Amino acid sequence: MTAGFVLLNAALIAVLLLLPGTAGPGNAEPEITRSLVTRWFPATLAIATALAVVLARGTTDARLLFRGHFWGYLAVPATLALVTFGDRVATGVLGAPYVALVAFIAWQGLGALWRSRDARSDRAIGRLLGLVALATTLALLPYERTVQRTESDEPHY
Repeated sequence: MTAGFVLLNAALIAVLLLLPGTAGPGNAEPEITRSLVTRWFPATLAIATALAVVLARGTTDARLLFRGHFWGYLAVPATLALVTFGDRVATGVLGAPYVALVAFIAWQGLGALWRSRDARSDRAIGRLLGLVALATTLALLPYERTVQRTESDEPHY
């Protein structure tokens, strides 16, 4: 079951890599749009797939975790719809489905840990919780570095 899950995800990620860079008629940042669709989403979905495989080991609800994982792919058509049909899409609005996907990764990971809390030791749960936090941070990093930089408005003295 795990091998089939990984192969299906690899095929879906390959489709994303082959998509042409799309830029809507009113999008002010076509390079960010292209990066979002052809680089950030595939990398983030690969991170989510790897996290799902690791979390599925040693649990009885792997099928539930794998099935729920595919809901994250809905962020891609949502972004493409914003780019294609949006009259004037701001970069922050364009990234909303991406940030929702990152939140979904964290939600899925925490839910899987919660459901398997009786079957795992405290040490294993701690390690996996750290892995969920790492995966979420790595998935959010491109957005934070490119679109929504964490900077203050005023210098602090």
